[in-house]
Amino acid sequence: MANFAAVVDPDPARRERFVATVAPRLHLLPGLVSGSCRTGDFHAVWAATADAPVRGVADREGAAMLVGEAIAPDSSARITPGGLREAWRADAEPRAWWTWDGYFAAVVFDRRCGVVAGADLLGLFPVYHWSDGEVLLIASSPEPFQYHPAFRRVFDPAALVGVMLTNGLSRGRALWGGVRRLQPAHFLRFRPGAAPAEHADAELAAALERRADPKLSLPDQLDMIDAALTLAARRHAPAADPCGLFLSGGLDSRLVAGYLHRQGTPLVALTLGAGRDIEMRCARRVARQLGIEHRTGAIAPDLWPAFAQALTSRWEHLANGGEVVFNWGTRAFMTSFPPRVANGIPLDWLLGGSYDFGVEPGRLTFDRGFALRINSRGFSPALLERLLRREVFAGLVANTLAEMRAECDALAEDPLRRFWRFFLGHRGRFCAGSAAWHLSFGSWPVMLSLDRRLFTTITSLPLATMADRKAEHALLCRAFPALARLPLDRNGYLTTPLLAGPVRRFVDRVPAFVRTRWLAPRLGPRFERRYYYRIFDLNNEGWTAVRRLAEPLRDGLKTLFVPAVLDEILPPPDRPVRYGGDLITEGSRLKQLLILALWAKDHM
Repeated sequence: MANFAAVVDPDPARRERFVATVAPRLHLLPGLVSGSCRTGDFHAVWAATADAPVRGVADREGAAMLVGEAIAPDSSARITPGGLREAWRADAEPRAWWTWDGYFAAVVFDRRCGVVAGADLLGLFPVYHWSDGEVLLIASSPEPFQYHPAFRRVFDPAALVGVMLTNGLSRGRALWGGVRRLQPAHFLRFRPGAAPAEHADAELAAALERRADPKLSLPDQLDMIDAALTLAARRHAPAADPCGLFLSGGLDSRLVAGYLHRQGTPLVALTLGAGRDIEMRCARRVARQLGIEHRTGAIAPDLWPAFAQALTSRWEHLANGGEVVFNWGTRAFMTSFPPRVANGIPLDWLLGGSYDFGVEPGRLTFDRGFALRINSRGFSPALLERLLRREVFAGLVANTLAEMRAECDALAEDPLRRFWRFFLGHRGRFCAGSAAWHLSFGSWPVMLSLDRRLFTTITSLPLATMADRKAEHALLCRAFPALARLPLDRNGYLTTPLLAGPVRRFVDRVPAFVRTRWLAPRLGPRFERRYYYRIFDLNNEGWTAVRRLAEPLRDGLKTLFVPAVLDEILPPPDRPVRYGGDLITEGSRLKQLLILALWAKDHM
């Protein structure tokens, strides 16, 4: 894991007091190692695991800090801080910069020309910034900013509306006024005396504007995706280096496992959950088929309150809505892992998991797409209008929706491509993407999705042919038929293999229907075999403990929310939550309230 903070401040005493205060606080968990680089008005500090790829260089003219693996676009070479400093020269025009492959964040400082900062092409590594024109603060969380004397903590109501609608940040606005999270495939440029500005990766932006070839057949598309994934696996996880594998029972990590195993990468797999879980049973079959070591574990529910209070609310500031507090426990199972861990984040969103809207692309509207794919884990606009105090949030729900609509409309001409990009920048980035930062506490994340060639390959294909993950299914069947014949976890009781005959498909549907519609709702989380339904259930042991922790803070939320509506939708911890539909999506919005209560106690 790497937690970092950097400051540009011409006042040396103030700058060093800030660094001295922040540096020890970056050690979120025991066992992290400190590092720093400094020159002139610039000073960067970090805390990371001993084998994390974090380094810095500095001389009289400038400095560079590189957190993670930045991979050259046309090779497997890892960029050094010095090489990055040369490529991101602050005196160059923004169009000359490009985003490297891999999971990383970087800051380059030049004494004459200022700062350039950036991160991976999907913006999964968190990079936040704030400036008053003289001082610049950059960090992996807004949390360190409050320790600089020039910074003032001011709650931003519009930012909270964005979080409550989308379960993530909207337009990069953090909960403190003036704090922004760097947008995907963008760079931050700062020169003293001027406001910082974000600039898009011009080459990638041009690639996204290219029209797809409608004449490409599905086999042709699969050939292109297969070639891009094969090359990405070779570049991101060299065959000679042992690699961990975060293996679920589902499609994405199975596909990654296939590509890494095919090229001969030594793998050690980890699956979380109980032995009876459908997810675990499916993952176990995959590991056995590939002949790789398979480890298992479960995150103790009694740790969830500490994760929620000391880590999620304090360091993530509701950027992912707070629904995955348990992810902080993955580090305990990776202490003897290889230093790098491959995973499927967020491959399904890239390859087809986000663009089945049940409507012809030409009839896809913002309202329909927003409700189905962006707002599904947040509060509906109507409920939010009832919940929010008008004296604090008057007009902000409508304004935020209008801003989102304008942002979405500007992304692309084709409605399907427009929503694909909008989804990747919101739910795909914050909800799924936040798991990468949590994983980095134990081993450095390797994500084939953070590959420019793969990304531009997908953008060159007709997205409609990949809706509902059709291309991803076909790719597994063609490239790894042995894996496609194994039971597949779909976050449900139906585990029919992709390469199953019609009899098997028919026979499997009857018990799956009975378990889903009748048995599971009556037995509760204790007997739930669907892993994600169990760990996301607000009535389970871990979330009940978080609810008890947050309950004394309920009155503090009533300065923001209408008390009667808050009490109506958020029951006290001694009463079970009643779900009218899917417990994962319905529970997500209530978890926002719990984490917000913990955040507000120390940050408002």
